[in-house]
Amino acid sequence: MDKETMEALEKIVAKYNLLIASKEYKTGVKWIELNTLMKKGKIFTILKKIIVHKKIKKYENPTPTFFSINNTPIVKKKIVIYSCIIGDYDNIRNPIFKNPNCDYILFTDNSKIQKCSWDIQEIAKEIKEKYSNNKTIINRYYKLNPQELFPNYDYAIYVDGNVEIVSDLTTLIHNVGSLGIALHKHCFRNCIYDELEACKILKKGNIFKLQNQIENYKKENFPSHYGMAECGLIITDLKEEVAKEIMRDWFLEFFHSSSLRDQIALPYILWKKNIKVEQITTLGNNIFQNPKMIIHKNHKKN
Repeated sequence: MDKETMEALEKIVAKYNLLIASKEYKTGVKWIELNTLMKKGKIFTILKKIIVHKKIKKYENPTPTFFSINNTPIVKKKIVIYSCIIGDYDNIRNPIFKNPNCDYILFTDNSKIQKCSWDIQEIAKEIKEKYSNNKTIINRYYKLNPQELFPNYDYAIYVDGNVEIVSDLTTLIHNVGSLGIALHKHCFRNCIYDELEACKILKKGNIFKLQNQIENYKKENFPSHYGMAECGLIITDLKEEVAKEIMRDWFLEFFHSSSLRDQIALPYILWKKNIKVEQITTLGNNIFQNPKMIIHKNHKKN
């Protein structure tokens, strides 16, 4: 795909992403959902959703969308784009665009995959045993350890299972700073203490372990509003030692906390290393508006 075609495609995707993020679209989706529940007589479910919606609003403070995309091709670099899907948590989404100079690898335990344009690699037996077949921990092992998985590559680009790749992700490597890692800034929150409250409302992660984890951070005087990152797209420079160290320590902190929320562990790891979150959130302020991909917000299969 030439540069002009790529940029034209990204303009279309940008408009689509804006549409599904619009207030009008979201309102329509909610009305359809509520109407369906009403017809089924699920009044308590409707009330629960209304209460959750009102509570979470307090912790959602969206920032203006900002991107700086340089679509100049990356040359003479060995790059892998990878994802990990365990069980039936996500549908497998084939990339619409594949850079012929990259490898596209999907780690999965699903042996019945058909018509997949990813290079399928089965979850290693020793990893299953090491992490007691815990699907979330196994997923995060693959997500956060590109330095172990891809020692012969220059860059690794991770995408969540609900991400559909539409354009060339490799040009985002231009956004990688001196630390060798690039992510998006969290588009709603900049504080792990607020994130804890949001997790309680949305019932994400192990709340008891999350509370313990954050209480321990608080005892160490971890500051509020230190910043947060969205972790659905991670670019790692595999030749940069600081980047490899951050990724390794991030996974270990996630694993030992047992809270099942990697977003909480990252700011703490950065703080311990005297690194500001802004130094690595160089991909933009809103991952959902990145024109190189479409994020399907419903993870589980319909």
